Amino acid sequence: MFRSRVLFFLFSFLCTGFVLFSQEAGAELFDFDMDSLFEEPLAIPEKDIPSADAAPSAPADTGGTRTNFRPRGFSIDASYIFNGGFSPGLSEVPWAGGAREPQYSTVLGVEATAAVALDFQISNSMRVMQKTGFSFPSLNLEVKEFYLDYNFAERVFARAGKYIVNWGISRNYEFANLLVRIPSEITSAGDPYILKLDIPIGIGGFQLIALTRPGFMNYDGNSDPSVKEIGYGAKYNLAFRYADVDFSVFYHDLLPLYGALSVKSTLFDKTEVYAEGLFSISHKTWDNIRLSGNVGFVQDFFGDKFTVNAEFFYNGENNALWYQPENDIRDAEVSNLIDGINTALNVIWRPINWKGFRVYGRFMYGFSENTGLLIPGVSFNPFENITVYLIGNMVLGSYDGTYYRQNEDKRNRPFAITLAVQVAGSYRYGVYEQ
Repeated sequence: MFRSRVLFFLFSFLCTGFVLFSQEAGAELFDFDMDSLFEEPLAIPEKDIPSADAAPSAPADTGGTRTNFRPRGFSIDASYIFNGGFSPGLSEVPWAGGAREPQYSTVLGVEATAAVALDFQISNSMRVMQKTGFSFPSLNLEVKEFYLDYNFAERVFARAGKYIVNWGISRNYEFANLLVRIPSEITSAGDPYILKLDIPIGIGGFQLIALTRPGFMNYDGNSDPSVKEIGYGAKYNLAFRYADVDFSVFYHDLLPLYGALSVKSTLFDKTEVYAEGLFSISHKTWDNIRLSGNVGFVQDFFGDKFTVNAEFFYNGENNALWYQPENDIRDAEVSNLIDGINTALNVIWRPINWKGFRVYGRFMYGFSENTGLLIPGVSFNPFENITVYLIGNMVLGSYDGTYYRQNEDKRNRPFAITLAVQVAGSYRYGVYEQ
């Protein structure tokens, strides 16, 4: 009886959101990736992992082990995500000291995204990957990823096409992920088109990249990219036994010359520690040197039931912009890094092993602007493939701070609460030669 009532409530809740959405065409509810908040939000992300690397012969990152045995075949990955819910909130908050009166609003809506990934291993040397996505209610059909892999005698591994590469470590501040930097002249951007070469050398190796974006190609009215619209990067990785070290540089005609150093390690078999440093210098006048850096850790407590991630970040740049690519339920956007000292604290608590119940909290604060963002949340899985979320979005500090103008709410409301139900699942089918 209890399960029947819960199912009836969920069905009624989703149907109500669907009807209310149809009355307000174009309303969108979610502007954050709920999976990234609640699944494993504190783990330091692996680098250069495509979203659907299904083939068993997919080349590893620079420095990884590779094999000559690459069975021919293909795989199909199908995934689906449905979100329904509502989000009440305020356009202003009383404690910020603004002159305007807060306006109450409620956003209701449903969103659905489906994706199909086709992965073809054509020969020992050649692989083709394509991921196509469809979204509702926008009814957009787009190619999310499309690239070609080719290896030259197992010595040079090339990838060309549309995909994402991550050079950073921190998931709080992407200042050292040089490939997401956006020129100040660009007001919009898009997912990059990249040519990448991986060259293993000893315990590490080189990664060479040429990158452009739709925004780069269109900012001056040209439909085709010119040489100055292409960025060039190089990264050298050393995978020591106790530490992983990356040196990277990136050049683009519209940007300063960037260089970064990233180090991560594991202490006492439990504590992940990481640090990144960044310098930028004008390649036109060879002055105006800027320095930035961070240090952070990830630690599990109480038998991995409680995880803490803390990070200190100093941003020495002015008007530094970086690009956040789209995901299943969030549009792409260009964001701004807050100058000066910043801190981030993430905690996730798994108090009981019941229905995947989790409590999550994230707090970010920029001292120079006296601006903070608090995101508490709870999630659980009442049934298979169904997750219920209750997430808050609260901006603290100055009325003029960055988080007041740009936060995790779709309408950038400084105070909002989101109740959402997500139905998600995926399936993979593959056939490879024995």
